[in-house]
Amino acid sequence: MHLLLTRPAIDSMRTAKNLAADGLKVTCHPVLIIEPTPIDDAEKFDNFCTIVLTSANAARVFARFARAHHQAYCVGQYTATTAATPDHPQHQTYAEIFCAHGALTELVALLNRRRPALPMLQVTGAPAGTTRLQNLLKTQWSEGAQRLEARQFYCARASSTPLPNAIVHALRHADIDAVAHYSPHSAQSFARMCAQSGVTLAALDSMIHFCISANTAATLPQPCHTKIAPQPNNSAMLTMIKKFASGPAR
Repeated sequence: MHLLLTRPAIDSMRTAKNLAADGLKVTCHPVLIIEPTPIDDAEKFDNFCTIVLTSANAARVFARFARAHHQAYCVGQYTATTAATPDHPQHQTYAEIFCAHGALTELVALLNRRRPALPMLQVTGAPAGTTRLQNLLKTQWSEGAQRLEARQFYCARASSTPLPNAIVHALRHADIDAVAHYSPHSAQSFARMCAQSGVTLAALDSMIHFCISANTAATLPQPCHTKIAPQPNNSAMLTMIKKFASGPAR
């Protein structure tokens, strides 16, 4: 199976290596660019006891602010692994890292069960405002929700680089069997790039679209043949893709 990965570059490389080991042909073309936002009050983060990480991007951009007294609570294993292995040797490691092995609901349940030290900081890629995690936490641990501050540390910007001619040709001629979509934003960006490159809806429907969530699948143009991961995390995506690739052809 020939799979197109649209994740940001560093994640695409790791995912491609994992899938290639199982015999898949993988082409990478990131449709989103992760850009850290300017931070001018880094000393403030020393006051937080618990850091809440809901994506590998969050773990990556916060690594330079991590302190030895911080505990990290991560949504899934990929995020936890990223948090545990900072890219720069001068970055400090967390005192402890806890993993919810699931989605936001599992992360909220973990926070409610363990009741970590307050205050908490949620690292996000969204502008200031109440997050979904805060709203979910209110129903289970109101004090935790009140003392959870959400802060934007990065933004995911749609790439301005058009699809390469080789990928456009492969999409038009069904030489790509499947595309992996890891967020609604990336799915939307991919669909827009296809439209700009003259890739038809019929061509898109001729391939499988592996989606990390139902919300991601819903952003694709219809009709599209989608497969949705049973859990919205990288591990479930990889298992689904590998299982499909090893089975009989569609």
